[in-house]
Amino acid sequence: MRKKVKSWFGFVVILCSILAACQGSTPQAMTPVPTPRPTFTATPLPTATLRPWPTQQPTATVTSTPLFPLAYEHVPTTPPSEDAVVQRARALACEPPCWFGLAPGVSTLQDLVDLWEPWSEVSWEWRPEEQLFSGYLTNTAFYIGFDADRRGNIQFIQVEPFGLLEYAPSVYFQKRGQPSWMTVSAIWTPPEAGEEWSPMDSFISISLYVGYPENYIVAKINIGDAPDLGPELPSRLQACVPHPDFYTTYFAFPKETFTSAWIWSYQDELLPPARLLTPKEEIWRQVLEEKEPFCLDLEFEE
Repeated sequence: MRKKVKSWFGFVVILCSILAACQGSTPQAMTPVPTPRPTFTATPLPTATLRPWPTQQPTATVTSTPLFPLAYEHVPTTPPSEDAVVQRARALACEPPCWFGLAPGVSTLQDLVDLWEPWSEVSWEWRPEEQLFSGYLTNTAFYIGFDADRRGNIQFIQVEPFGLLEYAPSVYFQKRGQPSWMTVSAIWTPPEAGEEWSPMDSFISISLYVGYPENYIVAKINIGDAPDLGPELPSRLQACVPHPDFYTTYFAFPKETFTSAWIWSYQDELLPPARLLTPKEEIWRQVLEEKEPFCLDLEFEE
């Protein structure tokens, strides 16, 4: 019995030895080993400032974009009385190139609205081809046409004070004296081609332009028409207007853009070109005295 146990024990020992040997001879490659992977260093991104998402994408600002509405119109719901407008105009009277509180190169469209919207009809529109606002303001005392840049700065004013007698040439220019510039525009209107001529078909329209460079203003005095010239314009003409209409339009400019070339450009209206023979002093005297008839001598070029 003891011999059988010993033999079994020896068999177990031998079996364990064989198993241990087999396990020790297994190659290490059979054991799965993780394959090393390259590591990447992340570059930190700039920190963004978080803002609420806009409900509407912003529009890019263009230098030509005007700062006022492209079109504007206003008419008083209750028109003021003529006396009230005249009193307002006289209360805002100022020295040229300022008129009724508005001066080119100084005032803006906002000033124009603030001063005169309750009293006047106001209208303007944006002209993209010229890059300016162009409009007018009118009431029972005066009319103002104006141009303004994209920022609303008024650059030019045309004034017709038809409701204020103190701006008539015989009154207004007495205080200013004879201007340093003076020229006459005489436009000949011949009879219509192919039509039989009759009196009043041909006439000369006479306008006197005067300038005060120290005040940055030019005035156009519409004298009127000299009718009955006939179908052919003579080489020399004494043009007399029997009942002249001394209607005046004033043009005001900012100091930075005022030049003497403005008034002389209107000599191009002389059709055909002519030379003034009447002395300027005599013409000026007739304007101030509102002479009737108003007469001047012109010599037309061939």
